[in-house]
Parts: sequence; C-alpha cells; structure tokens
Amino acid sequence: MNKQSKRGLLFLAVWVLAILAAFLRRGLYLHAVDARGLLISRHPMEIALWAVVLAGVAVIIGIVWKLDGSNAYEENFDASAPAALGYFLLAYVIGMMVLLNNFQGTDQIARLQRILGTLAVPGLVWGGIRRIRGKMPFFGIHVVLCLFLLLYLISWYQLWSGNPQLQDYVFDLLAAVALILFSYQCAAFEAGVGKRNMQLGFGLAAILFCGAALGRTEMAGLFAAGMVWAVTDLCRLAPPPKKEEVEHHDPS
Repeated sequence: MNKQSKRGLLFLAVWVLAILAAFLRRGLYLHAVDARGLLISRHPMEIALWAVVLAGVAVIIGIVWKLDGSNAYEENFDASAPAALGYFLLAYVIGMMVLLNNFQGTDQIARLQRILGTLAVPGLVWGGIRRIRGKMPFFGIHVVLCLFLLLYLISWYQLWSGNPQLQDYVFDLLAAVALILFSYQCAAFEAGVGKRNMQLGFGLAAILFCGAALGRTEMAGLFAAGMVWAVTDLCRLAPPPKKEEVEHHDPS
C-alpha cells in the first residue's frame, strides 16, 4: 500500500473517530450522571471518549506529518460544488444567528459579532461562487470569518469560565479554536503564504472536535455547518506532482 493510500485511510479514520466521539459524549450525559446531575468522575465512558479523541489527534498528525507538495493555491484547490455548498451552509447558519440575534457576552461584543456576521454572510456566498468557478476567494472573506469566530468564542468563554465541570464545554472550546485556525489557514493560502499541512491539519482537527462537540452542545448549528465547510474546503490530500515530474512524463 503506497503512502497516499495510507493517508486516505487515515483521513477516513478521522471521520469515524469524530462520529464515535459524538456518540460517546452523548452517552456520557445519558448514562454517567449522578443524582445531583453531575458527571461521574473517571467514568469508563469518559475515559473511552478521551482515548478516541487522542487517537484522532494522533491520526491527524500521521496524515500531515512530513506532508510534501506545492503550497500554491491553484495546485491545491480545484473547482468544487461540494466546497461551495459548505460555504453556503455556513453563510446560512451565521445569517440566521444575525437575524435571531443569537449572541452571548456584553452588548459591545454582541454588537461586534452582529457586524462581523453581517459582513461574513455575503463574503461566504461570494466565496462559494468563486469555488464553483474554480477561482480563488478573496482572503478577506476568511479574515472576517476568523474574527467572527474569535469573538464568538470569547463571548461563550465568559460563561464557561464559571463552570467547574470541564466536560461541559471543553469540546465546544476545542471545536471553536480549530475552526478559527482553519479559517486563518484558508486566508493564508489565499494571501500566498499558506502551508498545506497546516490547512489540512486544522481542518481535520475541526472535523474531529466539531464531531465530539455535537454530542452535546448549545452551538449545534454552527459546529455542524463548520464541520461540513471544513471537510469540503480541505486542500488536496495527494500532493501535486512536481513540475519536473510532469515534464518528464510529457509525451510531447
């Protein structure tokens, strides 16, 4: 089995582990809660959950470790209707958040989130159209998205910081951080300074942690849309061939 086939299997393993983590976390809150409504410490299901997540992190490292190939945008992204759908879905979810004013935190932070969310929606729609056409989106689209997600994380962390039960929010936190870093890496690619192993790594981390978070979260819409966007907007898993290799096999 060649290196790319192994990486393809590892990529599938990330999906399987993300789904398994979601079921384990869901089961944890259904079957490992005491009479006071608190999680039972060191329950076997929680241990299994962390084992699955750590296995997922190890698999992601195995995929991106020493990943070679060109970092040029045009050699890593093709015209893609699924990628466009990921953009459109994320735009829809953020748009609904803006319309429903579904934001936490102080009035100032909530106002900034509404402004950034309002800017992010048309940007993501335009980015999706560009992906359908096989064109590179403007890097500012992902910069705005990155800032929106960062403020969203800050607003929720103000609530989480008062909760002594880490399991209640740790995967929401990790999922939000992974989406922020993935958005940043997408912007870096579009600005000409991206690295394919970093974009793949944080995109796969977003899939893993969003999957785990979806087992129990108040941000299900955002994480589900973010998960779809991440998997559809990953750069090519197989590294583009080097120019000298293409010239060597050119029959002309």
